[in-house]
Amino acid sequence: MLTLHYKAKWNQSQISRELRIAHSTVRSCIRRGFYTPPPKPTGRPLILTTRKRRRLIQRTTLDAFHQRLSYEEIAKIEGINVCRRPLFIAFEKEKYHLRAAQEAPVSVSTAKLST
Repeated sequence: MLTLHYKAKWNQSQISRELRIAHSTVRSCIRRGFYTPPPKPTGRPLILTTRKRRRLIQRTTLDAFHQRLSYEEIAKIEGINVCRRPLFIAFEKEKYHLRAAQEAPVSVSTAKLST
């Protein structure tokens, strides 16, 4: 916008029409010295920020005890009060998935030695 206004000598109406931006936006950008209008944040703000998500992952991977806890229990330990769905989405964004712990199969030779 500033380039069009100062270098190409376009007036605010021409810039507004060509870029399909409100005339008031063009006027305020030129007055403040913005090259393009700053993007407006869209959507609802995140409940769990990146910092909180990483804190949850760090707590989960701390040791075997924490790996066996549910999402809600981990959040409770960290002092984060949210329901299950946002926690599930947060862990999914960090590419972390809880799995049910299973016992390792006992081989036949080991079983005979222990009896």
